[in-house]
Amino acid sequence: MNELLKGAAADRQNWRSAWRRARPLPVLAVASALLASGCTTLLPEAAPTVYDLSGPAQIDVGARSTSRQLLVAEPAAVRFYATDRVVVRDTGATLSYYPGALWSDALPELFQARFAETLERTGRARAVGRPGQGLLIDTRLVPEIRAFEVAIGEGGTAVAVVDVSLKVMNDANGRILATRDFIVEVPAASDSADDGIAALNEAADAVLVEMTRFVLDAV
Repeated sequence: MNELLKGAAADRQNWRSAWRRARPLPVLAVASALLASGCTTLLPEAAPTVYDLSGPAQIDVGARSTSRQLLVAEPAAVRFYATDRVVVRDTGATLSYYPGALWSDALPELFQARFAETLERTGRARAVGRPGQGLLIDTRLVPEIRAFEVAIGEGGTAVAVVDVSLKVMNDANGRILATRDFIVEVPAASDSADDGIAALNEAADAVLVEMTRFVLDAV
């Protein structure tokens, strides 16, 4: 009997030792081990910074006006621009994105919204809308984003480049009333995301004002 009791006690001791060895490490210990081994895939990523296109504060269109009802179509764009990422072009013409920086919406939808708002805020069009808003349309505005990026030059210089073409179309028969390409470049204070995107905002505002003037002249 004594031998059986001694054996049971030994089994319990062995089980406790095994349990101690098998217990999960504390979270800090796991993180330290991962960092020491170079494995960081399980660690939480920093939240991205979200940027917006503000739209122009000043919209001087002179005496231009129209009695037409305008529809702003979603801009066409190649896949690299058709995203909520902010595009960077380096000196070797290689495209990439600013890490940790996002637009507040996919770029085509964001630019479409700001274009419609800019036209509407002039008060010089009978009505301005986007697809799905039930507007009876006279004229369709069809933009295409050809470039919307921060170009990095030698020595870390940076320039924001916005290139948007625009077709003004008779919505009843599809006839093109006018077409033009708008290109604005604005130097950035540095190649950082904050400075590059600030320059992109300035360039986009200038393009939006010129596009608005062009539309009011064309219709």
